[in-house]
Amino acid sequence: GVGIKYEDDTPVVLDSYEVIEVATGKVRDVPNWGEEFHRYIIASDLDRKEFAGKEIELQFVGKIGEKTVVTKNYVVSANCCHTYLVKGDKEVVVKNKELQ
Repeated sequence: GVGIKYEDDTPVVLDSYEVIEVATGKVRDVPNWGEEFHRYIIASDLDRKEFAGKEIELQFVGKIGEKTVVTKNYVVSANCCHTYLVKGDKEVVVKNKELQ
């Protein structure tokens, strides 16, 4: 999961987010636990068969209301047992809390 916070270290609670496969434009089905756990899932072990032996670029787009407050790209892969992050920030800092 990805943690998102403001510069003052308070957690960002997104109203919605999407995880999009960059190559295909497909929006992936991911659970939104952000409000409860302040972590946002970009991929899970449920994806491991599809991601096994590949490096898949995903784009995370998070919104508060209709405003996009974070857009980040990630690369994920999987082995026999787990999906894992190849490239991307596990913690994201969002500026301008007062503008949200």
